[in-house]
Amino acid sequence: MDASRPRLDPHWRIASFDLDGTLIVGTSSGRHLAERLGHVDAMALLEARYGRGEASNREVAEFDAWHFRGLEMRDVEAMLADIPLIAGIGETVGRLRGAGIVPVINTLARDGVAEVIAKRFGFLAWSGPRLARDELGRFTGEVALHFEAEDKCGFLQALCARHAVAPASVVHVGDSRSDLAAFRFAGLGIAFNGDAQACAVAHRSLRGDTLVDVLSEFVPQRVGPFSRDPA
Repeated sequence: MDASRPRLDPHWRIASFDLDGTLIVGTSSGRHLAERLGHVDAMALLEARYGRGEASNREVAEFDAWHFRGLEMRDVEAMLADIPLIAGIGETVGRLRGAGIVPVINTLARDGVAEVIAKRFGFLAWSGPRLARDELGRFTGEVALHFEAEDKCGFLQALCARHAVAPASVVHVGDSRSDLAAFRFAGLGIAFNGDAQACAVAHRSLRGDTLVDVLSEFVPQRVGPFSRDPA
């Protein structure tokens, strides 16, 4: 076996990835789309307030949804064509699937964004708030289903039930406050390029320029009790 590509341990059955700050780098999906729709300054301020705990995810979702009224999914897909992504997503997803591990996107970004990225790279499921659409498939400007940070755990619980997997066999990779509950739910939480909060709660903290780096945590010697690395 190529020593640079060790076998991924079958103990891990589900690999859950946050989107903004983890797969999307240098910006957020909300800010990227807001640049195209003309409300980027207001979105940046609102996201900063969310990061400080001064605004709720519901507030961000409802503000953002209003700017999508009249658009269709194909418009969103076109706007996401050049969104900056971390290197190595395709290789990482391919190796996980090849090892029988289910890769998913677990995010607070709207489901349309997660769907586009998931289908582009082969993730098998995705989460996120859902925007309301009319009978022609156009966004109405309203949120049909909200999705909070705690709902990341519910998404994982449903996946565990569907695949007959225990939470101890779940890995969650994220970078910020919205990932804390998922870190606590999963058997292994990885703060990847994470902020101080994420690094304090996750079992492991990594920094890297390619998502392939997280696969080092899926190898057999990592199985067992974990100590939380310092931020």
